[in-house]
Amino acid sequence: DHYGYVYTDEETKEAKFKRNTELLEERLRTEKDPSMLLYLQLYQSYNIKKTDERYRYLEEGMAKCREKKDFVLVPFYAEKAALLFHKKEWEELIATADEYFALPKTFRPYVLGTDAEIHLFKAIAFRNLERYKEAIPEYNKGIKLLKDIIDKKLLTSDMMLYCFSVSTQSNLLGL
Repeated sequence: DHYGYVYTDEETKEAKFKRNTELLEERLRTEKDPSMLLYLQLYQSYNIKKTDERYRYLEEGMAKCREKKDFVLVPFYAEKAALLFHKKEWEELIATADEYFALPKTFRPYVLGTDAEIHLFKAIAFRNLERYKEAIPEYNKGIKLLKDIIDKKLLTSDMMLYCFSVSTQSNLLGL
């Protein structure tokens, strides 16, 4: 079991945040060709603290992933969709989902587990905008993919990297 992000107190949380971000930022500064996962991890660290620095790593990481044609762009889209969900920026969430589904085959060569959560985020956005007729097909697509995952009909590489932020307790509380 890993309890690395369950904190007993704020002091421990702050110390771990500081240690992690310093190590990640040092690698980003010193590595000749840093992994795109460094940007993702930095985004996630700053996102836990809800600091404005998170936006820098989100946008910079996504731009570099596009440039390098790096698959880490997929979890970045999931993170961006989750962020927009929490901010209740429904129109931008729909646009982000559309952008995700329009990605070239380089990034999405086949149906991914992440597709399920992006469909569900998009459905929730439509529902909150009271665009119910547009929400229903998105819910259906997302639910079908979740069923395929549960039934082990859909096993993809992104499921180990990142998947299902839509079904976390903190996201479900906002439904």
